[in-house]
Amino acid sequence: TRAQFAGFLWRYAGCPAEDRSADRFPDWDSVPNFAREAMSWAVSNQYINGNLIDGQTYLQPSNPTPRAQFVTVMQRYLNSEI
Repeated sequence: TRAQFAGFLWRYAGCPAEDRSADRFPDWDSVPNFAREAMSWAVSNQYINGNLIDGQTYLQPSNPTPRAQFVTVMQRYLNSEI
């Protein structure tokens, strides 16, 4: 899922602390507790931007991570580490 992927990437990055929250997304309450810090970190670093649906941006944490999204997020992460 997108939440699991955020958690994986966050742990790979060394579990960096993040002060900002991603609770501006309408589906923030559906982010599992184990992934909240990871998702906040990924959003605040602009690795994950959410999906635009009917004029609102959603995290969709329970949705699968398609290959295209996986590659995009990894590319953003790797480019930021250079």
